[in-house]
Amino acid sequence: MSHAIATRQTLGDLLRRARLRHPHKLAIRCGAAAWTYAEFDAICNQLTAPRAEGVPCLTS
Repeated sequence: MSHAIATRQTLGDLLRRARLRHPHKLAIRCGAAAWTYAEFDAICNQLTAPRAEGVPCLTS
């Protein structure tokens, strides 16, 4: 993959591609907690769902 192609992708794009290729592979480990790519993608989708439904994002 060239640098130009990589810069056009968001972190979300990369996560979704990894989930499709390796859904059961370890994606994140933080202490005793660990999530596969599929689990982490589901968590991210849940976190962004309220904004998609029209709930305003709070800023400081």
